[in-house]
Parts: sequence; C-alpha cells; structure tokens
Amino acid sequence: MERKAVDEFIARKEYLIADTPDLQEERMQQVTQVLDGMSSKMRFVVEQHYLEGKKYDELAELMGTTSGMIHKYVSGALAKFREVFANNNTRRGTSPQ
Repeated sequence: MERKAVDEFIARKEYLIADTPDLQEERMQQVTQVLDGMSSKMRFVVEQHYLEGKKYDELAELMGTTSGMIHKYVSGALAKFREVFANNNTRRGTSPQ
C-alpha cells in the first residue's frame, strides 16, 4: 500500500515537471495551501517522512505514538493531496498519468 502511494507520488511529480513554469507555480501554491490546511502533527509527519526520509517507526518513537497512527496521518495527507489535484485535473480535462 505504501509502495502504491510512493508510485503515485512519483507519477504526480513527473507530471508536475512536464508542465509550464506558470502551471508548476500554481501547483506549488496548491501544495502549500494543502500543507497549511493540515494539522500541525499531520504536516510534521508529512514533512519528516517525505522530505527528511524518516520511517514510520522513527516518527512514532519521536512523537510518542504508534506507527499505525503515523500511517493514518500519511494516508490522510495523501487523500487531501489527491482530492485537490483530482479536482484540478478534472476541471482542466487532464490526468497525471
């Protein structure tokens, strides 16, 4: 399941790279808005996992919770990103794949 999420993240990243600079800027603003809308814990988990490369068990220990809870934060964050980008792609008639 995590591998599927990573594959999806990579596909979206490649999709973003192929776009015009203006569209890239718009999407980066959307990413920032999604991150800003997350709880502080969810945002921390996303940043630490995807930007710093920390594993679920490392984050769980750091935050004093379970790796299952970390999984819930990551899953929730990915759902938020999917929702925003799926809505944008639908309006434009495009797909990231």
